[in-house]
Amino acid sequence: EPARPAHYLLGTGRMAYRRAVQQRLLPSLRAFNPDLILLSSGFDASRGDVGNARHYIGGTQRMGIDLEPEDYAWTTRRILEIADICCQGRVVSVLEGGYGRTSRQQPQSAAAAAASDNSGGDSGSKLPELDKSVFAECAFQHVQALVDPFDE
Repeated sequence: EPARPAHYLLGTGRMAYRRAVQQRLLPSLRAFNPDLILLSSGFDASRGDVGNARHYIGGTQRMGIDLEPEDYAWTTRRILEIADICCQGRVVSVLEGGYGRTSRQQPQSAAAAAASDNSGGDSGSKLPELDKSVFAECAFQHVQALVDPFDE
């Protein structure tokens, strides 16, 4: 078995994400002692987001980080705690990513997908709509934590 990078020791998924924030990001941020924190808020690591997992032909996928909306609020609050110590609470947050999730309907067959890909794009077929409700909830939780970081 090939050697794994050191960060794999933290595990995978939500709890590994929180441990990495707590053990690596926050101490580094505090040590850096910034005058301003620029926060690029991407929500594509949320459970079910098409950007979160490795997707394979045939509709299967491999687990990603699978964050929940409350993980984004938790992270935002931890960063705001550091901002209060270092830079008088100065944080700029910008929306960076998050796409949505595909519907839970049966995935289209690989042959049908290939046929629609080679159809010239003007046959009336279109990509399935993405459900943006999880993306919206993650963004809401993040903004709510920015507005009221003490409301846990």
